[in-house]
Amino acid sequence: MALFPPDVTASVQYGNRVRAMAVYQTNYQFVPLERVGDFFEDIFDHRPTEAFILQANARCAENVKPANEVIKELLINSHVVNFDETGLRREGKLKLAPCCQHSRVDVSYCASEARKGCDGRDGNFSRIRWSCYA
Repeated sequence: MALFPPDVTASVQYGNRVRAMAVYQTNYQFVPLERVGDFFEDIFDHRPTEAFILQANARCAENVKPANEVIKELLINSHVVNFDETGLRREGKLKLAPCCQHSRVDVSYCASEARKGCDGRDGNFSRIRWSCYA
């Protein structure tokens, strides 16, 4: 009989790859929660709850905090940083997200107030890298 992977601790649970796919769909592809559920149902014939998807995102956010702090310090201590804004929908409303661009990293900064800037006093940093900025 085959052994379960060491990270499987319950009789029924989602694995890291399923959580990673949920995070990828919501954060990289910007797919709404309901459509992420549709995706899983279409591909795997099982629909995870929105709570699972949100928990997967929260877990990922905790795991990337150290990297985000390093990126934030890089930007704060840089002599030259480019700034721009992009629009995105958050809680059903259009928000402006200031974007900080540096030669080593591109960051989208989602602040609760659009003009707070890239100083890390509010909101979360998310690392993004698009070929158009390369």
